[in-house]
Amino acid sequence: MRTRPTASTPPSPPGATTGASSKRIIQKVTLEGKPLTVCVLPTHKYNLVTVTAKNGFVACGYFDMNAIDAGEENAVIVTGVNSYDDVLKAEVKDVSKSAAALGITKGMTGREALLKLS
Repeated sequence: MRTRPTASTPPSPPGATTGASSKRIIQKVTLEGKPLTVCVLPTHKYNLVTVTAKNGFVACGYFDMNAIDAGEENAVIVTGVNSYDDVLKAEVKDVSKSAAALGITKGMTGREALLKLS
């Protein structure tokens, strides 16, 4: 949520937020030469964030690992994220069974998990 500029509050720089973004973002990026798709969908309070790689995805804590495992997806959950940069730095909190078979473990960074999923 952006703060509204007042006489004592300068306007926020473009893209700066405190909480959920006001705009949906779907962006193609690369991580060490590997293509990724970043999707940020705002809710009223937070952002739903996913980063999709060739062989799976990293998602925010809004996603349910039981449903992911039922779909046999390679997926990782990170929490406390609002952006792609947050995902890269975040600690992996949960790992699907199939992603664990790729060597992804809790405690890795989102960056490490994405490289294994690429």
